[in-house]
Amino acid sequence: MAKRYLTRRRLVAAGGGAMTGAALAACGGAGQGSGPAAQGAQGGAAPGAVSGKIKMAYRLRSPHTEVYGGIGDDFRQKNPSIQLENEPVPGDFKLKVIELFASGTEPDTFWAEVGLFPGYVAKKMVLNLDPFAKRDAKAVELDDVYQGVLDQARSKGVLYGVPGDGGGPLLFWNAGMLEREGLPSPGQLNEAGQWTADRFLDLAKKAVKRGGQADVWGAEGHFAAYPIWLGWVYGWGGDVFNKEGTGIVLDQAATTDALQWLQDLSMRHGVSPNATEVEALTAAKLADRRELFAAERTAMISDYTTAQGAGGIIEAAKRGLRWDATLLPAGKAGQFSVAQFHPFVASSSSKAPEAAWRLLVHQSAPDATLRKSLAGSSQPYRKSTATAPEYVKTLPPYFGKSIDKLGRATKALPQTVEQDKLNAILDEEIAALRAGKKSAVDAAKSIKQRGDPLLVAR
Repeated sequence: MAKRYLTRRRLVAAGGGAMTGAALAACGGAGQGSGPAAQGAQGGAAPGAVSGKIKMAYRLRSPHTEVYGGIGDDFRQKNPSIQLENEPVPGDFKLKVIELFASGTEPDTFWAEVGLFPGYVAKKMVLNLDPFAKRDAKAVELDDVYQGVLDQARSKGVLYGVPGDGGGPLLFWNAGMLEREGLPSPGQLNEAGQWTADRFLDLAKKAVKRGGQADVWGAEGHFAAYPIWLGWVYGWGGDVFNKEGTGIVLDQAATTDALQWLQDLSMRHGVSPNATEVEALTAAKLADRRELFAAERTAMISDYTTAQGAGGIIEAAKRGLRWDATLLPAGKAGQFSVAQFHPFVASSSSKAPEAAWRLLVHQSAPDATLRKSLAGSSQPYRKSTATAPEYVKTLPPYFGKSIDKLGRATKALPQTVEQDKLNAILDEEIAALRAGKKSAVDAAKSIKQRGDPLLVAR
């Protein structure tokens, strides 16, 4: 059924922005455990008695559209008393969600972009799921979900979502390239307990080739995105916010040491393209880490698990690229990944909260998790899926061995209500660091100075 969306761009400010009075009214004031939804959870509807009409909104983007459409079809077959309407949303999903709430046509469940999730909670747009999850603990099986991923769907310890889709950073390498040079693979080193930052640097240096038909670098992608460089920072023992979430701590020594080490990969060691080389690669349409990797111009890249599909690595493999993947190397504090997972949430104003909750349970269940993982639209967020033979056999050998370890090494991505604005600051300052225009200490100080005013109660 065709949807008619309102044009209300004034409702959206950077970082999730404030909603107008009309939008807040559309939320019905129900949230954080109040209203009919919470009452329904406490009352505990009998499984066979659940009925109602609900809408599920998600991004209109392949393969997500096919995956969530299939999950919806399966839900209808198993729950004939619930009328489910799929609502794949085209264009700017963030804007559409706000418009739907403002017009009083908000979905009962929707995909929540990780950076906007804290804002949805703060505006009381989403339902407190703790009463449901406690009542239906056996059905929802949250103990099977990796802790770092589940924490991504919490705010101040309260559960507001279930895992939807996403992934975390790890390291991909060109298996053929390293074998030709007689070098050990990151997977071999990781299995032997020798995959450290020092071994990574040594491997990257030995993989560099200059003076031939085309230069080849040892590593790239470590500054590509906030969750990716944060995975390295965690390895050094650094963090983004203090425990209270009231101040940025990127200027502390552990973090600046990590960021400076990453900058040195290009500025000091020459294993990554420097600013001048990046300009030349941009002209050759090879500036993106994934393009560089697919063209076999770099031996290793830091990237998301979902890059195998979304990043074109599988397509490059069809053209002859041999690749594999494992965790980021261990720093002084160990090995880590970061949960770039987008939760699925229920609207606080849903008139059918029990039906909405049942859909959330279904779409985050082991079967649905496996469907998403096999389609390449998500990293497995359940332990049972990460070790399922039918999934592991689809991966290169070391990637298959690493995926459960990756989940267990995953930490939640630090977020604040004004995350869009903070992301813009992070992107700008890290770009200056990457280009050698600022040192790690100066970039971190600037992030703190500019970002601290954005931190509000989370």
